[in-house]
Amino acid sequence: MKVVFLDIDGALNNFGLTRRNGLDYIDEPMVGLLGGVVKRTGGDIVLSSFWRLDPRDRSLVDSALKRHGMFVSDRTPSMPGPRSKWLRENPEVVRYAIIDDDEDAGVGMAHSFFRTDPEMGMTARTAEMIVSHLNWGDDD
Repeated sequence: MKVVFLDIDGALNNFGLTRRNGLDYIDEPMVGLLGGVVKRTGGDIVLSSFWRLDPRDRSLVDSALKRHGMFVSDRTPSMPGPRSKWLRENPEVVRYAIIDDDEDAGVGMAHSFFRTDPEMGMTARTAEMIVSHLNWGDDD
């Protein structure tokens, strides 16, 4: 099983877009890039963003992903070390990628951390790096 730990703010939007469109904005082209990652890797999306905590925010995430043929398969728990705890509880994971703009999100997991620039959000380059990482070692 491959997993994409997904943040929203700074990953599927950026500062400029949220200033123009509001704090609950999710960028369709960035969601499309994530869709390419999921399609090419077969990865499951685990929501690790604060957006996982509020039902309205979660609904916005679900709608944006659904428009691109994706869904959230799970979310991280609300406690310290939520990604590592989630991984311990899901030993079937063989590879994972963390997509987040917060540099602290990669502490202890730098080998699988893909930091997005909060001024840019998800880029095609980042998406390609994630695909390469998640598919590394797969037989072609």
